[in-house]
Amino acid sequence: MLITKATLTELQDRNLLRTDIDTLTQQLLTVQTDYSKFDTVDLVIESVLEHLVLKQSIIRDLYRHRQHWPKLPHDGNNRLVGMHFFAPAHLMNIIEIVKSRHTSPQVLADILVLSKRIDKIGVVVKDGTGFVANRMFYPYRQVFLLCFAADFLIEHGVDPYRMDRALEQFGMASGVNRMTDIAGIDVFYQGQESVRKDLGGRMYLSSMLKELSDRRRYGEKSGAGFYRYDEFHRPSTDYNGLDDVLESVRAGKSKIQFELTDQEIVEMLLFPVVNECFRIIAEKKIEKRSDLDVLSCQGYGFPTKYGGIFYWAQHIGFTEIAQRLEKWALLHGQGETETNAQAFFAPCEALLNAGNN
Repeated sequence: MLITKATLTELQDRNLLRTDIDTLTQQLLTVQTDYSKFDTVDLVIESVLEHLVLKQSIIRDLYRHRQHWPKLPHDGNNRLVGMHFFAPAHLMNIIEIVKSRHTSPQVLADILVLSKRIDKIGVVVKDGTGFVANRMFYPYRQVFLLCFAADFLIEHGVDPYRMDRALEQFGMASGVNRMTDIAGIDVFYQGQESVRKDLGGRMYLSSMLKELSDRRRYGEKSGAGFYRYDEFHRPSTDYNGLDDVLESVRAGKSKIQFELTDQEIVEMLLFPVVNECFRIIAEKKIEKRSDLDVLSCQGYGFPTKYGGIFYWAQHIGFTEIAQRLEKWALLHGQGETETNAQAFFAPCEALLNAGNN
């Protein structure tokens, strides 16, 4: 309840809430630790850790306590659907609505209507590792914590704070390292095994997050991650604290032999994201390409002035992006077979075909 009141207070401070907080919590919120009153609800949202056995047990418990619910069908009339809220959920105005091959079309329509009622943009996607937004941005370093262009650049000598400044100057809502601190380095690190299973062959294998986690630098919540934080959670650079981490992850790796401009840093971070967009399109994980632009802007803070990640890439030219990725794969993949650097940067077939056309 304290966390809920703190969230409502934040909304009130931002002039997004005008109703009295005590009235809201007393009249509209009931806290309980069992399923005794679930017979009267129209929608149940589970929000637990990404643990399949735990999620399955919750579904079973719900059905035991709601006897009038029909058994889960497998004929296209299933009322289970994914609602992926972006953190922080009370501020981010987008939801991925995740359908399986069994999800009822009526349920999808109902959740789209609900999304509008709570002032969220609903984007329908197909189920899969990371859904669409997180998978699209895994090369940049978000939910997939193992293998990112950000880690590659840091491990090969690029200043992490300069990287964030370049991204923010480009227009991103937050630099990649600051964003990782906010979300929690330990959360990312713990989630990497499931990602390795699905995407492991083309993931840049980094030790960056492991080194930070081993030193209990979990990000903003622990007072230190890539940045150091004061009692008001204000970030400051922390070269002294990062020196040992950087020395460890850079050991045995060659420094990039040419000076990167800020624009080149941004491109090395975002062109692999474009590459992943084409894989998502080829696998038909998204209803329409413009949804990638919506997700990138509303879910990841991509600058709206560029129209979204795919529109931006189209303006640059798919041939140009594919050629740059090929160059980086050859240049940085030599002698680093253990990190998958070459496979990480290599353009996918769908991107190459788009460039040729």
